[in-house]
Amino acid sequence: MPDRLVSANVYVWMQTYARSHEDIGGHWPDVLDDLRAAGYPGVEPFLSVIATDEAAADFDRMLEERELRASSFYTGGQLHDASTAPETVAGILAAARRAPALGARGLTVNPDPIGRRKTDAELATQAEALNRLGEGLRALGLGLWVHNHTPEMAEQGRELRHNLEATDPALVGFCADVHWLWRGGGDPYAYLEQYADRLGALHLRNSRDGVWSETLGDGDLDYRRVRRILDEARFSGPLMVELALEEGTPHTQPLVESMRQSRAYLREVFGV
Repeated sequence: MPDRLVSANVYVWMQTYARSHEDIGGHWPDVLDDLRAAGYPGVEPFLSVIATDEAAADFDRMLEERELRASSFYTGGQLHDASTAPETVAGILAAARRAPALGARGLTVNPDPIGRRKTDAELATQAEALNRLGEGLRALGLGLWVHNHTPEMAEQGRELRHNLEATDPALVGFCADVHWLWRGGGDPYAYLEQYADRLGALHLRNSRDGVWSETLGDGDLDYRRVRRILDEARFSGPLMVELALEEGTPHTQPLVESMRQSRAYLREVFGV
């Protein structure tokens, strides 16, 4: 399997600290220590951590001290509204210019949901904004990887498919969140096969009987099948573990141990 950067998204830490009414921003050293101890060379933080030059320098120092790199950065953004999309694109690009120095290959971007079905005109505006964003990121040496949750999967993946099929493949790639594809009612294996040439990165978690698991492991999704698809596509982007908590998710061990076991599963299944 081609070399790739093994990484982890920080969403589960955000949830963990939120349960104690704390913000992840005050705990970055602890989060990064956990990642280092669990064996991850990369991390996908939120783009907001490099919103200023000072913040980016501070975060880069924390990464360097632990011999970590940012594989990518994650952000949302209101891209469907023609009156605000240009400002959103400009704001993302202003922060993203700091990302390459921290090792990032791309930005994972999930256009903001709006609580209802986006109109055809709004999706067209969103696609135009994604193209502009992709063009700006390419000039910075970064990829743009469109991400999915369940809202984009409604109506047989109407919004996700539009985000990919109405944009320039040279500018807009795909960060497939494999479990959200499945939970949103799609066939994740079919999506990976259909958009294999757009894949920039993957987010990985699993569930048992529909409930998110404490670690990345065997369960409702067949990750060995996912590996076969990635091998066929010669995929070489980041594989990012993204654990998450919901009602029913087991809690039997410290999060660092869950991340360590998830790292071992990546070695077992994906050979990385």
